[in-house]
Amino acid sequence: MDIRLDAKKFHYPEMSIVAVNARTIAYEVPYPGGGGAQQVLGPGGSSSFGFRSRPSVEVTLVSIKKGTALISLSPGKPS
Repeated sequence: MDIRLDAKKFHYPEMSIVAVNARTIAYEVPYPGGGGAQQVLGPGGSSSFGFRSRPSVEVTLVSIKKGTALISLSPGKPS
């Protein structure tokens, strides 16, 4: 599942949820110039990604129930 981001604000145009199972989600952030990064989160876990002086994107896995994940995205401080 692709989640569109404001590339002018965050540098990255999107992030993708690439896997959801009973305990974790995996997401990836494709880099505009090629390549990317991937992160795995469990319930209550959080991470962030950002580029230089742009605000970061804070990602939190709130819960997983019956194969459905609830995530929270919020802007953070510049990297």
